[in-house]
Amino acid sequence: MKTVTKTIAELIDSNESPLPLEVIPNHMGINLCSVEAVTWTKRDDGQLAHLMIHFIPSESLISGDEFAKEMEQHQVNPKIEQACEKLH
Repeated sequence: MKTVTKTIAELIDSNESPLPLEVIPNHMGINLCSVEAVTWTKRDDGQLAHLMIHFIPSESLISGDEFAKEMEQHQVNPKIEQACEKLH
């Protein structure tokens, strides 16, 4: 079995993902901008055996308004921001 970990930026650049990236926000309800990386394990026959999504942690529990203010100040990788815009 082979285990791979890639950041969202690396997945966007390489187009190598165990599932289409749009599955994360559209079917799992997870904001792609909140994902740091994805780790997956494939068996030798190509079957996906394990999938883990690594989140970007928040420094504290905050309200929606506070989160919006924090995101305005937070610099997002432009490639990730573009991918998020395409998926919405």
